[in-house]
Amino acid sequence: KKEKAADEINLIEVGEHIQSSRRPSIAMVTEGKIDSSSDSDQEEICDKCRGPCIQHKLQRTYPQVRTYIGTSNTVCHMMKEKRSLCCLKLDEKCAHKSATSAHEYQWRNRPIILAADRTSSGMYNLIIPLRAYYRPVHDLHPIILLLELEEQDSLNEAFLDAISYFPDIYWMKGKIGNLDCLLKAGVSSAE
Repeated sequence: KKEKAADEINLIEVGEHIQSSRRPSIAMVTEGKIDSSSDSDQEEICDKCRGPCIQHKLQRTYPQVRTYIGTSNTVCHMMKEKRSLCCLKLDEKCAHKSATSAHEYQWRNRPIILAADRTSSGMYNLIIPLRAYYRPVHDLHPIILLLELEEQDSLNEAFLDAISYFPDIYWMKGKIGNLDCLLKAGVSSAE
């Protein structure tokens, strides 16, 4: 037994010596841009995005506005900067965008259309898993909320504020029974 104990001590000593002279085989992988010596415009153009990569505009974090969130928190792909509320409305031009229909956006991924009569926490519970951190950034589908609001009704400001931090989420007034609204929302190419 004394010989066996001595062997174990030697093995431990050898193991400690090896570990101190080697790097660990498992190291933390950090997300970040690898610096290169050439700073060309071609490096910033993403083949999947067909322009500047959306990944540079996003971060993985908890949603900033938690008004509509249920009890569980999920890390999501969130915009680093809040989008303007005017940019959330799909069917109206604003100073930042000129597209007025889903077809004009020319998204790479097929949109998901959600038709409802009003906003609710159920919508938010649909959005969270569709923007969760484990989904690849380039595979995120645009989400269009088709809301049956009356002409005098407007969307809840708290809800607009909550969705403004998520990438590629838009809303528009319309009815599921109206073909023009469905075509503007992109039903012909929807998921």
